[in-house]
Amino acid sequence: MRSETREISDVSEQIRSLGSPPAMPPLPDPDRLWVLAEIAAQEEAAARALRRATLRQTLRYGLPSAGALWLFLELLETEGPGLDAWIQSIASLSADPVVNVAISALAALGTALLTGGLVLGRSLVARRLRDFGLL
Repeated sequence: MRSETREISDVSEQIRSLGSPPAMPPLPDPDRLWVLAEIAAQEEAAARALRRATLRQTLRYGLPSAGALWLFLELLETEGPGLDAWIQSIASLSADPVVNVAISALAALGTALLTGGLVLGRSLVARRLRDFGLL
């Protein structure tokens, strides 16, 4: 009996000498986690709304523009000299430096109008999202 007590004492002493288990790091504050999750959910909702609004704006303005271009090319083919002849006439005119400058100016104007329309559409979408409190 005495030897068993001695063994138990030795074992418990060895266990105590190993030290305490490593301390666990403190858990984060649940209120802070909740706020962060709410913020992340609002940001995701705003991103989803922005994607939907951008798609709507693109369809609203892009499809009619593409349709108008297609209609113009169809009319050019059926009623006019044809697309190939039109391109050839522009190519022959571009040999003249004055016409070349005019064509470049028209291309720059078209690019500026397209870019301005895209910027304006994007700002309108952003303003609507701010009105709804999503941005």
